[in-house]
Amino acid sequence: MIYEVNCMIPQSRQDEFLAWLESHVKQLLRIDGFEDATISRLQEDDRLPEAHVGFCVQYFLEDQSVFDRYITDYAPAMREDGANRFGSDLKIYRRLMSRPVFSS
Repeated sequence: MIYEVNCMIPQSRQDEFLAWLESHVKQLLRIDGFEDATISRLQEDDRLPEAHVGFCVQYFLEDQSVFDRYITDYAPAMREDGANRFGSDLKIYRRLMSRPVFSS
């Protein structure tokens, strides 16, 4: 499974946000079944507000049960941390995907 979290933050807060995001991702990677993660800068996204930067985090999960356990046991506190730190400055949308059905 690939759990994707897309984050948009004002440019003026990007350094603070990226430092926090790296730590946040490392925390999630300690959860059993979270195998790997990447952080990429969004180059183009129709949802990206003006004067904002975006980051895409892709977590690679062992299977659906790992995601289900994350949502139940970890997500509320992890999401609250970001909301408390960045408030309405932080815009997020999430997607859950299967492993690739085709890869060259």
